[in-house]
Parts: sequence; structure tokens; C-alpha cells
Amino acid sequence: MNRFSNLTDKIIKDALEKIKNEMLSIVKEQVPVDTGDLDRSLQARVVKKDNVFQIQFSYLEYGVFTNLGTPPYFGLTSDKSMFGLPPFKGYRKGIGGIQPQYWKSLRGKSDEFDDKMREAFGLTLRTVMKHIILENGATLT
Repeated sequence: MNRFSNLTDKIIKDALEKIKNEMLSIVKEQVPVDTGDLDRSLQARVVKKDNVFQIQFSYLEYGVFTNLGTPPYFGLTSDKSMFGLPPFKGYRKGIGGIQPQYWKSLRGKSDEFDDKMREAFGLTLRTVMKHIILENGATLT
């Protein structure tokens, strides 16, 4: 069972790495660039914590302000997840604060990533089944 668990973890991580790279590519196209520091700091990684896989993004601290805005604009949206943010808006001048640009938004892409997950794990299921069969000494027909 341990070999199967390790294989499953590897397959899940490999699939999530591909999806992470696509998400990172979209976000990098949307991140505001003035000096380029924020863009260069943007990273994503796949981690497993408490037996749950996650895609985590990191970037310079001020990125949260360009993404979600500052008062009086901050808090215009309650769902701060990448798929729950309003669509990417680009730079808009604010008065007395930074207007949110929502550069981390993947709004409208949820179905696309759902399809990629189904595709990745559909292939994964066939791959896992193949390895289970071969480990048990059976032949594939």
C-alpha cells in the first residue's frame, strides 16, 4: 500500500504542478509592473500539508494592496479566493487609496481548470490502474 500511496502522491503532485504553472502564467500576465519587483517575486508551489495538496502563491508584501486595494476601496469583495475575485481590472487611479486591480483573479477560468483537473486525473486513474495491475503480476490486454 505504501508504494501505491507514494505513486498516488507523485501523480497528484505532477498534475497539480502543470495546473500551477498555467495559473502562474495567467497571474504573471495580469500582475502590475512598475519596477518589476512584484512580478519577479511572484512564485507558486505545490505543497502537501495535513494530507491535503495545495497550490500556494507568494509575492512581495505590497502585492496584496495592488491586488485587493486599500481603504476606501479594500473590502469591496468578500471572497478573496483566486476564483472568487472579480475579474482582472488593470490599473485604475484611486483617490485617497489604491483601487483593487484583482491581478490574482482567475474569475471565469474555473470551468477551464475543472476540466484540466478531470483530464489530469482521468489519465491518472488509468496510470494508477496500470501500475496496480503490473505490481500484482497480471498482464495487460
